[in-house]
Amino acid sequence: MKLITAIIREVQLDKVRESLIEAGINRITVSMVSGNGRQRIEEMYRGLTVVPDLIPKMAPPYVLRTIQGPEISMFRPESVEEVFKGGGSFPLKVSLNSNRTGIRLEGYRLEFVDGVETSIVSEALLPGVIQVPGDGHPIIVLKERTVGGYARIAHVIKADQWILGQLKPGDTVGFGMVDMGTAEMLYKDMIKALFEGIITREGG
Repeated sequence: MKLITAIIREVQLDKVRESLIEAGINRITVSMVSGNGRQRIEEMYRGLTVVPDLIPKMAPPYVLRTIQGPEISMFRPESVEEVFKGGGSFPLKVSLNSNRTGIRLEGYRLEFVDGVETSIVSEALLPGVIQVPGDGHPIIVLKERTVGGYARIAHVIKADQWILGQLKPGDTVGFGMVDMGTAEMLYKDMIKALFEGIITREGG
């Protein structure tokens, strides 16, 4: 992840946006360098709004696109196919047992390959990883958990991870699967859209 510190003095918003797009920035930290820095930023952003057509749907059913996880081979191919390669056509339901460490899903039991050990040596985890414990019910890892010993069947792509913050018990979730190149392209397209054309001034 690239990180830029934008020190805003007399720089215009358009120039800031242009620089961010060129750099492929996905995170911005604004440093206040003087007492009236906050006031200048507020003036720059006053009256800005988002084009309504570009506001995503924030209601179930949701579809989360994923890439393959490192332990996907531990599961029966037909089980993976049914849940992850149907373009979201096979929805699961968010469990009441979900919490800040992970979103538990129910409605389908993913099947392990016969004879495989259903746990692994504890490994580092990233937000969006989908773990599957021995009971076969997937858990989408959130930011509170950093280590785990369940098989990682898939990983929610970064472009769709904002959806995780919208999920609540009872919501339905479907999955799709893309390759790494597509996942990277979708994320870059999302970041570019944030700074190119989606922000406009009211009435303009």
